[in-house]
Amino acid sequence: NSTNSAIRVYNTINTVGFDIGLLGGPSDAVAYIYQRANSDIAFGANNTEQVRLKASGNLLIGTLIDSGQKLQVSGDGYFSGNVGIGTATPISLGSGTIGITVDGSSGGFLHSRYNGLNVGYFLAQSSSLTINTFTNYDLAIGTEAVPRLTIKASSGNILIGTTSDSGQRLQVSGN
Repeated sequence: NSTNSAIRVYNTINTVGFDIGLLGGPSDAVAYIYQRANSDIAFGANNTEQVRLKASGNLLIGTLIDSGQKLQVSGDGYFSGNVGIGTATPISLGSGTIGITVDGSSGGFLHSRYNGLNVGYFLAQSSSLTINTFTNYDLAIGTEAVPRLTIKASSGNILIGTTSDSGQRLQVSGN
């Protein structure tokens, strides 16, 4: 027919149903599945829904709870190769309480969050890498969950092998 649809299933007034077909000419045809009504499209396997394309355009994988983001995935995910994500808004991983946010709009930020507040960040620029904390948080580097090197936020003092600040600019405990 005139819409190039291969299959059309719809009611007599053409408001509820779906089309499966091709758009365009023979050299640039685009395959499509189209929902006529303002409703969702569900995909499943083993008699269980796995993916839902919401009428809003949001894509849900492994969940039926729409939290408002364009792509929502419940369960483990795996990406092989490069993954490009736009920089118009930050990318958040984790919950609003604990997690990280990536914001590529200013040379590349990697923010860490705790209790909804940014507590630290990495800033990669063309000539340097800045590691910083927000507010009055110390910057610590450790192993096995033990701080091994700490820069005190209040004084700027550097502590190696200790977490007790005695007021000296450089404090080393051990050899």
